[in-house]
Amino acid sequence: MKTILFDMDGTLLDSQADIAASINHTREARGLAPLPLESITRAINDPSINAAELLYGEPEYSPSDRDRFEAHYHAQCLESVVLYEGIVPLLEALSTHGCRLAVVTNANRIFAERMLSHLGVAHHFGAILGASCVPRAKPYPDMLHEARRRLSCPGSEKAVMVGDNEKDMRAAQAAGVAGLFAAWGYGEGAELARMVLKHPMELLDFLLESED
Repeated sequence: MKTILFDMDGTLLDSQADIAASINHTREARGLAPLPLESITRAINDPSINAAELLYGEPEYSPSDRDRFEAHYHAQCLESVVLYEGIVPLLEALSTHGCRLAVVTNANRIFAERMLSHLGVAHHFGAILGASCVPRAKPYPDMLHEARRRLSCPGSEKAVMVGDNEKDMRAAQAAGVAGLFAAWGYGEGAELARMVLKHPMELLDFLLESED
């Protein structure tokens, strides 16, 4: 049996448009002009960028900005979100083969469960973890360790982390699991990966090869 840990945004599903809409809603409340989708996507995925400064002109996220974003995103998150092509057959195949599956996302767990349920795939996952579930979010390994614990994954069992950005790959390295880079997403960090996946179903090939 294999354990596969998935990032969510940019790996399982495309949520760029909805995230941008809620961020620009929050900016509007501050009297700031809207930002283009590309700038927002880069800010929240590039660890070298201070996202709070770029998005809201502050050194760190304020509670009021966070609350305003989350209040808007609760409804907005279902407006445009879609699964990437190949994700459904991949999850079905992994479930058929008895793999343990979990989602480890730096997003709010409430939104993760809401979106994955809306898209009809939440039942495939034995655990869905968000940033608030552990002391430190990715790129720290805490969430990956906690997911394996919740899945009752034996310490000797190999696991893989599938994600689309540097935070995912660094978390995988720190947790001692293979990092597989989802090239269809919107982050960077492929150079840190054990393997680059160009399509979701290539994960099955990797799992089969690793059993040889």
